[in-house]
Amino acid sequence: MGRAIFTRFQAAIDTLAWPTLGAAGEVRFACVGRLYPPAKGQDLLIEALAGPAWKDQPWRLYVYGAGEMRQGLEWLAGKLGISDRVVFAGFASVEDIWAANHVLVMPSRFEGLPLAMVEAMLCARPVVATDVAGHREIIEDGVAGFLADAPTAASISAALERFWERRGEAEAIGKAGAQRIRQLVPPDPIRLFAEQLLAIAEAAAND
Repeated sequence: MGRAIFTRFQAAIDTLAWPTLGAAGEVRFACVGRLYPPAKGQDLLIEALAGPAWKDQPWRLYVYGAGEMRQGLEWLAGKLGISDRVVFAGFASVEDIWAANHVLVMPSRFEGLPLAMVEAMLCARPVVATDVAGHREIIEDGVAGFLADAPTAASISAALERFWERRGEAEAIGKAGAQRIRQLVPPDPIRLFAEQLLAIAEAAAND
């Protein structure tokens, strides 16, 4: 991301307002990533939200991304009786996603350190994620988000329930995450990385 593009992006996300709740206080969850359940775990999230704990709660899930397994995920949501509450939204800009949604849910079975999580935190949105790979490096459980013990539907539901108990604090939790990620991620990481590469090259040339 070039410096000018990054600056425009930073200005856009810094001015994102907290989304209003939907009808009857509906909270909007967003799951962002390639539609590939063996890694990304969207099936686990759908299974979790189909459980009895969520039947009478006001929520809606927006699934962003594309992939050849979309049809299977749509079938699963229908089979579990929640297709009217799960929206497959395709691609959208970071600003559009977080202007409309309250919480990022990352139900990954395995992962690196997903850019979608960094983007959500920069936009001051709470994150609920499985405790895999690099998630714990940036999510302080109960402070900037909530970690599920394992990539299972039961664990994801339990982490979502912990968020739900504190949903009145959601905006404050998102702001805590925004502060934390800005401490961990430099404003222009590409420029910093390039400078480090140049320094290494110069040091090697002088040896």
